[in-house]
Amino acid sequence: VQMVAGSIKYVQAGDGYTTVSMEIRVYPAGLVPVLAAITTVAGATLSGTAPAGATVEIVVGTTTLSVVASGAGTWSAEVPALAGDYDAQVRAVVGGSARPWSVPRRVTIGMQAATSSLLARMTVAPSAGRAGAINSLMVQLSAAGVLAKLDLLYILAAHDAQAARLNWASAAYDLAVAGAPTFVVDRGYAGAANAWLASGYNPATNGVRYTRNSAHVGAWDLTNRAGANVIPAGVSSNTSLQCAVMPRTTGDLAWINVNDQGAALGAVTRSDGLTLGSRLDAATRSNYRDATLLGTASAASISVPSVPLDLLCWSISGGTSRIYWCTDRIAVFTMGAGLTSTEVAAYHGALRTYLQTVGAVA
Repeated sequence: VQMVAGSIKYVQAGDGYTTVSMEIRVYPAGLVPVLAAITTVAGATLSGTAPAGATVEIVVGTTTLSVVASGAGTWSAEVPALAGDYDAQVRAVVGGSARPWSVPRRVTIGMQAATSSLLARMTVAPSAGRAGAINSLMVQLSAAGVLAKLDLLYILAAHDAQAARLNWASAAYDLAVAGAPTFVVDRGYAGAANAWLASGYNPATNGVRYTRNSAHVGAWDLTNRAGANVIPAGVSSNTSLQCAVMPRTTGDLAWINVNDQGAALGAVTRSDGLTLGSRLDAATRSNYRDATLLGTASAASISVPSVPLDLLCWSISGGTSRIYWCTDRIAVFTMGAGLTSTEVAAYHGALRTYLQTVGAVA
């Protein structure tokens, strides 16, 4: 028996009864359709059963997503929702026809799998509040489709220096200290002459999302200063910029190269904030300050530099020399596939919320 529609009407105060009206559908024996169901909840992952090959629509609180059931009639999905208790329902769509929703079930969503993995790599455990902020950022980046586009994400504004050097995008390419860059809790790292952070990540050989014609590179600088040739991160096979971020040059321009040697683009009056360049094709590169597009330049792509990336300097000549030491305090560095303007805005908003939570920005 399936209740298709129904209502409960209170007829008159004090009469002692209510009127219930509903429409039900009764299926003959043997013709009851197979419905989708939630069977288990583990962390932020829901699992269940559904008709083989059906599209399973999932609603958890206000979060919606869909997956396809396996040939064995099972499904599983990680829900991009903050940890907490929610009402959840699922339904199967077979051949374009939606079957009834399951009965609402109260579920407890835990940490995202990526968050749990990251926290386990930290030698100094964060507070519960910090862990929640980390999970919230992971949820927002996942929901925006940004997390899946990252090769590198360093949240240098961390509670501990070792935690600051972890790559949030994967368990590979954690940063190693070279010389004596300085770390400040919840603010990040700053370099000096012969002081930098080495990633071991070679964009040409280790790039998975970062490719010649789909790439982004960006840094969140906490230092507002006069124009100067300071590079939070950059790498080149020769002595010309190939992949680099310069938040505010001596000419008060945002100079960003993403597999190109094009000129600076975008006048700026500050050096702090998120400076990011994104390439979505072979011909152009877009520059952003925070969530604002500074401009899109004609900048033909060139080969991806085959040199390990360093932070807090510009590594040139195949990594044999380093210049333009970054004395600015850097809170975030990111690198991966090209991002659309919508994704940049979502990325900036999520990072800003996290940095506000830890007190790095107002």
